[in-house]
Amino acid sequence: MQDCAKIDDPSFHGGFDMNDIRRIVSFLPSATEMACALGLSDQLLGITHECDYPPQVRDKPVVVRNVLPIESMSQAEIDVAVTQRLRNGQSLYRVEEALMQDIAPDLILTQDLCQVCAPSGNEVTQLLQSLPSKPEILWLTPKNIEQIFGNLRDLGAATILLKPAAPGTGVIAGGSMRAVLELAGIHDILTKCLGTNNPINVVMATISALKSLRTVEQVAAMRGKTVREIYTA
Repeated sequence: MQDCAKIDDPSFHGGFDMNDIRRIVSFLPSATEMACALGLSDQLLGITHECDYPPQVRDKPVVVRNVLPIESMSQAEIDVAVTQRLRNGQSLYRVEEALMQDIAPDLILTQDLCQVCAPSGNEVTQLLQSLPSKPEILWLTPKNIEQIFGNLRDLGAATILLKPAAPGTGVIAGGSMRAVLELAGIHDILTKCLGTNNPINVVMATISALKSLRTVEQVAAMRGKTVREIYTA
């Protein structure tokens, strides 16, 4: 093991770096649950009126509410009202723009599959124009199970740094990363984990990092140099 591996899991975070994300707003109950499951509850600063799980999110600021008073409407009345608003190009949701401006999110979790399910498309575009800074948008629009896993990896991405160490150094790593490295039979290595500390994501990223490690001979061949040139570079 002669090379330093820097691995992102996934290698492309949907266009943003989770290491820079500090303030998250969720427009979807499912996205709220995902964020909390990935250990991002503290960064989650805004939710929808429908978000009630896990229990610790119930006291967070609500940034999205229904336009229609559906609590006092029959199913038939809701159907007529929703159809009419969509036909007229009107939104079914009200986004609290003043609150969003106060939060100034780095990342908004939303979807673009269904106009009825949550703010989407044009609504998000209009909202962005009112914010002092432009947050990243993670569009959760999976069409199959694999894409759902992809959304989870995007949101909970971990970056793992691995660097070979001198004999006797030991495994300088913590938690789930250390367990993976010891199981792999590695005795001397320096590591660092950036991004989420969620153990599942750290394990996945560590395994990906180990798979990407290259010998000095492989690196020399890739660069068109000799092994000596690599060592003396």
